[in-house]
Amino acid sequence: MEGSAMKRVGHLFEQVVDYDNLRHAFYKAAKGKRQLPEVRQFAAALDSGLGEMRETLLADQLIIPPYRRFAIRDPKVRTIHVSPFAMRVLHHAMMRPTGPVLERGAIARSHACRTGHGNQLALREASAYHSRHRYYLQLDMRKYFDSIDHDILATLLERVIKDQRFLALAWQVIDSYHTTTGKGLPIGSLCSQYFANFYLDEVDHLIVDEYRLGSYTRFMDDLVVWGDDAARLSEVGRTVERWLYGHRQLALKCPVLVKSTSEGLEFLGYRLLGDQIYLSKKARQRIKRRHRQYHQEYAAGGLSETELQRRMDSVLAHASIANSRRWRQQYFSENSYDYA
Repeated sequence: MEGSAMKRVGHLFEQVVDYDNLRHAFYKAAKGKRQLPEVRQFAAALDSGLGEMRETLLADQLIIPPYRRFAIRDPKVRTIHVSPFAMRVLHHAMMRPTGPVLERGAIARSHACRTGHGNQLALREASAYHSRHRYYLQLDMRKYFDSIDHDILATLLERVIKDQRFLALAWQVIDSYHTTTGKGLPIGSLCSQYFANFYLDEVDHLIVDEYRLGSYTRFMDDLVVWGDDAARLSEVGRTVERWLYGHRQLALKCPVLVKSTSEGLEFLGYRLLGDQIYLSKKARQRIKRRHRQYHQEYAAGGLSETELQRRMDSVLAHASIANSRRWRQQYFSENSYDYA
């Protein structure tokens, strides 16, 4: 499995620097952000900006600027690293031809950073498995993005890509960020999302193909496997834990522990119990916090009414997936805002 053969792909760099690809990347990176000053500035001189980016790449003269850092609480504190807008355009340009290459070895039950997948599909799949089995095993990585090893990632990329100019560009992007020497990808980067999802493809095959445990779902570094034999799940969990440490230099947040599905499962901000999906306690707290925050920003003039509505629609879309109507009705009736 570790060295499974797959024909390597070339000619990616020339697709990245194609002007039409760069232009498409601009529109993807700018979506929903046209009001930001750096996006407006880039758009005002779009042709010259893309032309300069293309010439810089062709001349191998790319210099990656520092990331801008800020913290969010979701619900725990996370440090997000954001590249300048021009670099975000480049990330989209890189991943448009490369994303499908990285997906070739992915299984259907891996749902992060993939067109036609996403957290809603992962949640529905997990709910179906949860209602069908007696036990589950959840494996979650400790400080996953911070722990990704650059050399291991580079080796994995070289197994599927033979274009040396693209690999050099990818390495420059990967090596532009460190938590410790040779480790870490920045949360918030498009390339990081794709690379981090790709980094765990082989563990999917270990569980599904080698150990024949088909009731399995992964969303980035959150892995859950279900079954009716607790001892078997425990055995596989310990094997996977050793494999992750030995082959990816990753550690689990918690010891391997098989639980009964009757206890419920917290997954992607929801709580699965039987065949029902509920909001987790942390998700309810996050909704309350964002509701207060957005209305405070609106009252202070920092948000337009349109932007306030857009943000609240996003919050409520997350809540509406779950069996949460009664809770939403009670909370919002007791916490309404009047700006008259």
